[in-house]
Amino acid sequence: MINRMSSSQIHMSSLDVILDAQARLQRTQEEMASGKRILSPSDDPVASSQIMQIQSELTRIETLQSNANRAASELAMVESSVANVESILMRARDLAVRGGNASLSAQDREIIATEIDGLREQLIAAANTQDSSGNYIYAGYAVETKPYTDAGLNATFSGDSGGRSITVASGVTVDVRVNGDALFGEGLADTGNYSAFEALGFLSTALRANTSLDTYMTAIDTNLENVRSVRTDLGVRMNRVEDQQVLNDNFNLRLQETLSGLEDLDYTKAITEMNLQMVALEAAQKAYTATQQITLFNYL
Repeated sequence: MINRMSSSQIHMSSLDVILDAQARLQRTQEEMASGKRILSPSDDPVASSQIMQIQSELTRIETLQSNANRAASELAMVESSVANVESILMRARDLAVRGGNASLSAQDREIIATEIDGLREQLIAAANTQDSSGNYIYAGYAVETKPYTDAGLNATFSGDSGGRSITVASGVTVDVRVNGDALFGEGLADTGNYSAFEALGFLSTALRANTSLDTYMTAIDTNLENVRSVRTDLGVRMNRVEDQQVLNDNFNLRLQETLSGLEDLDYTKAITEMNLQMVALEAAQKAYTATQQITLFNYL
């Protein structure tokens, strides 16, 4: 038995073909507009799940890289301050060598002692360095408390031994501060252990009194060695952060490449498909128009 289709069925079938062709064309156009082949999770559930995991990992790496950038900035600021401390002590040592000349007059020694007094004031100011947020960088956890106060030959420390660290990768943290006592020394002059402040204070006093400077020159050398050790350690930390920044960037790049492979549209393929879909739609529309013109009278 031959099945016959009514005019209404032919009409609806032709219309379905047109609507389906339009839907496919619209989908391709939406993909091209977004640049993505996956517009909703249902398009590719497996790839969509992978995309969500990668995006989550990218967010985590972005946070870690932001931390690494902040750590690099803070370490550079601290290193610059420590370099300033080293310069002050080096200048003081040069003056001590000059002051050890036995032929100097009292006036000459006074001039040198006055400059050393100025260097000591600079050293105390450096010890009270603040970061861009107004926090004292050598105060430990007590960042809002001015850590050093001039106390005669020495300087009183009001900070603590706390530090500040920043996570730059999973399981990797970097200290971005230096404790004040570790840099300037605690100062125990009666045991021969002079802080940087005491070394300059006693040097100035000895110059004015025209007594031996050897002990205080040694104290300056000891403090200089300590400051240089701190700078070296800071350099190691800075290199570690820089290496981690590179690793984070490389990992981010690999994740981006994987993400692109999962979701990015192949424009060449999409353009070809769109052209074919436009041809199919045009053919469907022509076929529909032709069926609309067919009636029983065409066969009489």
